[in-house]
Amino acid sequence: VRSLLRRFPRRFLSRAFSQGERERYGEEALAGDNGAVRSLAARWAAKEAIYKILNAPPVPPRSIPFSHITIASDERGGPHVVLEGNAKSAASLLNIAAIDVSISHEDEHAFAVAFARMRQSTPGVDS
Repeated sequence: VRSLLRRFPRRFLSRAFSQGERERYGEEALAGDNGAVRSLAARWAAKEAIYKILNAPPVPPRSIPFSHITIASDERGGPHVVLEGNAKSAASLLNIAAIDVSISHEDEHAFAVAFARMRQSTPGVDS
């Protein structure tokens, strides 16, 4: 992420992160703040994991912009996934009720795992 911020600063931020993420971390990351860069790297890893869940048939390939996936913080500071636009449509199409994510970063490495929670079908209604 650090090298992408150096090579394509505004372009990478606008394509990879939502407006809220850019407002929270963008300027600090562009200024070289290590904490902001690490936070963006962890969010980028989470978005990659979520994208892999959502980019499944019958969703058209590469139809989900990363900026439609937001990694917000819940009331305890933990990651909370917010889907908008094509990402939200893909989740609905795939019968996904919610996506949970766990993220971490250590030095120059960021890690994330995403889990999809499927909608429960009601017998006789969703058949």
